[in-house]
Amino acid sequence: MSRTKTVLIIVAGILLLISLIALLMEFREVSAHNWVQNYSFQNEEPKGLHIFKELVDRFYDEVPLNVNSEITDSAGSSNLFVQFVPNYMSDSLVNQLYNLAETGNDVLILTDRFNAYFTDTLPHSFDREYRIDSSLTFNFTEDHLAADTSFTFTFQNKEFDKTLTQPIRLLKVVDWELDLPYIRAMTTDSSALMVSYDVGDGRLFYHLHKDLFLNHAYHQNQMFDYTQRVLAHFNPEQIYLLNPASVYSVGNFENKNPLEFIMSQPALKAAYFLLIFGVLLYVFFGGKRKQKIIPVLERNENTSLEYIETVSQLFYQQDQHEKLVAHMRTIFYHKMLKKFYLSPDHPDYMQLLSKKSKISISELRYVLQRFQELDKSYRFTADQLESLNQRLESIYKQIEVK
Repeated sequence: MSRTKTVLIIVAGILLLISLIALLMEFREVSAHNWVQNYSFQNEEPKGLHIFKELVDRFYDEVPLNVNSEITDSAGSSNLFVQFVPNYMSDSLVNQLYNLAETGNDVLILTDRFNAYFTDTLPHSFDREYRIDSSLTFNFTEDHLAADTSFTFTFQNKEFDKTLTQPIRLLKVVDWELDLPYIRAMTTDSSALMVSYDVGDGRLFYHLHKDLFLNHAYHQNQMFDYTQRVLAHFNPEQIYLLNPASVYSVGNFENKNPLEFIMSQPALKAAYFLLIFGVLLYVFFGGKRKQKIIPVLERNENTSLEYIETVSQLFYQQDQHEKLVAHMRTIFYHKMLKKFYLSPDHPDYMQLLSKKSKISISELRYVLQRFQELDKSYRFTADQLESLNQRLESIYKQIEVK
């Protein structure tokens, strides 16, 4: 074949390929992120649970964390099991979670619907409440976990520049005297958001509105603090992040093999034949590589320490020292409660903590005074933040040695 004919064939093939692409191409605005519902603790896209997993790992820094676990009969006791439910739970899964709580574990269910199975099983039930709104304002009912200012979660579009309205499912409070002992978090207009029940030797926690724990929720910085306060309810020996429950399948695609499904969809069918045509062109004209392979750079790892550093640098660079101090305070009180069983609202908290930990009063006074200044809208400088961090690190090292 002459050189001229080869060039003409290549040009004709390119023109034909461009024509096919132009006929099949659809122009639409594409989001910078993949918003497909893929609920996974490894997924870093907006609908994933990666940030929630990292927050759990950081909050319980010394507790073994098991990710994507399955429920087994040898689960033991004194553990925390977290079950994320995108849609509905089967009765068999509900029964398994109930049995885990009965054997002395804490079970936290994150979902949008209160399963009807629990109505006849748990010692107390609530009426369901439905509403459509653009935001949700809520706080904890226990004094030592309640924030001075209620949390407000705003529903936004994918670009986070416009407020949206959407349906919300909550639990309706009918009788304060009967309902309040079970409520752990509630909205400002008196609807229950998180409830807990004593089940056998353990506890079962039910948190509605799962979107509060997806990656995109942490675009609103207050949700970091809210998640930490939810986790402060537990003191586990081990943590199990259970596989998210499967969403019910739609349609009858499960009865078709992949090729049959592709041929049943016009767009996929056209793309399939275009792919075959492109492969044939490549085999005919470009089967031999003309240049060296370009090495692929390995993707940077996103470990827990790197994650913590990223969040800290974000607050530090934005001169948001108070938010870092708030996180330091939450972690400090949790560590002291876990180590010495002292609640921060105890009237003689500093003296008792000094006796139990063998840490000097002066050292504790400095740290606690900084935490109190946070409640008075005190503005922390970078030097004060660094000094407070050094004091806390010194206290943690002393506790580990003892």
